[in-house]
Amino acid sequence: MHSILVPTDFSKNTQTALNYAIDLANRFSCKLILFNTYKLSYRAGMYLGVENLMKKESKEQMRVLLKETQHKLKEGAIVEGKVAKGDPISTIITAAKKLEVNLIVMGTQGASGLKEVFIGSTTNGVMIGSKIPTLVVPSDFTYRPLETIALSIDKKLINYKTSLEALRMIIYRYNAQVCVFHIQTKKSNSDKDIEIASQAVLEGIDFSFFEIEAEEQSINQKIRTFVEEKNADMLCMIKRERGFWENLFHNSVTTKEVFQSVVPLLVLHD
Repeated sequence: MHSILVPTDFSKNTQTALNYAIDLANRFSCKLILFNTYKLSYRAGMYLGVENLMKKESKEQMRVLLKETQHKLKEGAIVEGKVAKGDPISTIITAAKKLEVNLIVMGTQGASGLKEVFIGSTTNGVMIGSKIPTLVVPSDFTYRPLETIALSIDKKLINYKTSLEALRMIIYRYNAQVCVFHIQTKKSNSDKDIEIASQAVLEGIDFSFFEIEAEEQSINQKIRTFVEEKNADMLCMIKRERGFWENLFHNSVTTKEVFQSVVPLLVLHD
């Protein structure tokens, strides 16, 4: 991992995500890129002076944050800051792609924890719109050593070995245990070979495999219970454009409830 992008609005909520990103940067001895966006409202857009003031304030706050962050870096990790004008979601996605970062680390925007991610927030927009792995850290999360990762996997995802590259790097660097789980519902066909297939995808990684039976309406609770029982420090899911897990990222209020968990969520893309 050579670079991590951390969007920030300089608030306390994004500071939690930054602290997590700093630990990652130190572990990987990589570059940390702090990124702030600013945007004028339609009415204010006619005033060039207002825009210049916003840009100036953004750069000043970035200067202060860079200084604070630099003191926390070690093992050869470095930090740089960037400020850009534009819509937060599209600007962040474009920057992440242009800078070719390996990971985006973002915080939630409220005390409601990860549930906030799924209520039209900037974090949600980036997570859905970007193909780059995104780690979402709850604003009230207290950092603890990453020892156990819960990974959701299904039959169609096991063919996407490259999707797991970011997760693989994190597992190795933290020497984390991996608990792979597969949700089995009445609507899905049972696949007794999924554990064997998972071994091929996670080649070189020791993991425990669990198949969880659940009704459609109880999936969220089952995931929550599994994460708690395994004392997982991170939940990892792979998002596809269409499929079973896509429902967890859209529409249903019920499915959003699972993401009130206090553990960080790593979203990968196929």
